[in-house]
Amino acid sequence: QDIYDRIRDRHDWFTQVVGNAQPVLAATESVFQRAAMGQISTEDAAGEIDDAIAVLDSAAVRLEDLDSVPHHEFPLDPSMTLGGLQESLLGVAAVRARRHDHPAIEGAWMLEVGGAKHEVTFDPVIYEDHPGLKLLSWGTPLLDQLLKELEAN
Repeated sequence: QDIYDRIRDRHDWFTQVVGNAQPVLAATESVFQRAAMGQISTEDAAGEIDDAIAVLDSAAVRLEDLDSVPHHEFPLDPSMTLGGLQESLLGVAAVRARRHDHPAIEGAWMLEVGGAKHEVTFDPVIYEDHPGLKLLSWGTPLLDQLLKELEAN
């Protein structure tokens, strides 16, 4: 705890760790182990972590760091496309009961969620062309709410 307190007092710990964390984390694990075993003092431990952070702060980005991003031999495809999501959702009778054709936009629907009708589409192109629409996709609040309502029934 003393080491953490010293780091917090001397450095913006959160920014340092969330930034380029790997070198600091690698150094701190060893430092914590040695300090916990009484092999070094808390002052020495804090100094070693200060040094690791100072090295990190002064390091320039190297070209070889950019090459460390993994490259895949084949393109990565999602396990389900938006079309697949549309097909899956519209295959559920409870969703079909909440869905109505959009009165003016081909490829869009009116979807009842949370007691209100929402203009939705699964097509990013249609979404871009019609600012009032919501794109129904993974992680959107509207889809999350729909799934919660379906689960409750």
